[in-house]
Amino acid sequence: MNDNMDSKGLTELKNIDEYQILAQFSKISLVSVPNDLVRINKMIDTENKRICERIVHEELEHYPICPCGFRLGTESRSVNADEVRKMMELGIRQYVIAIQDEPYGEQVEDYISKMRQLGQNIPYKELNSLLNLNPDLDLEDIKDELSRILTPMYNTTYKSCIRWK
Repeated sequence: MNDNMDSKGLTELKNIDEYQILAQFSKISLVSVPNDLVRINKMIDTENKRICERIVHEELEHYPICPCGFRLGTESRSVNADEVRKMMELGIRQYVIAIQDEPYGEQVEDYISKMRQLGQNIPYKELNSLLNLNPDLDLEDIKDELSRILTPMYNTTYKSCIRWK
């Protein structure tokens, strides 16, 4: 039984900017971080399953198991919206760092160099911006920059350059 969040609040988390940015990063399948979209979705889904809106206090006195699975006398740890938001923020920062560090940062730089040599039209400015983005900036500044950098059109480029050999 969860008093920290209702299912509407959990569902709303999937509409915030942080979630959308993680969704864009998650399309780059070769890059993995601890606080990725899979983990966030798992937490939200687990919390949704734990929510019981029945008022069963009298029933629990006679039968100590609620139909939702809650057992009288057990404690369950639940998360709140702030915890999930902080994990999303951490996940965004982890992705930025992962893409900048080896081996991906070098792959992106090599890709930029090779595409320039070939005269290919790729988003050079955005790729360089991602490589130089300070992950320690205020989250709002990071989100502003990433909203410009991580567009669906450029997402294909990121996938290509990280796979570039």
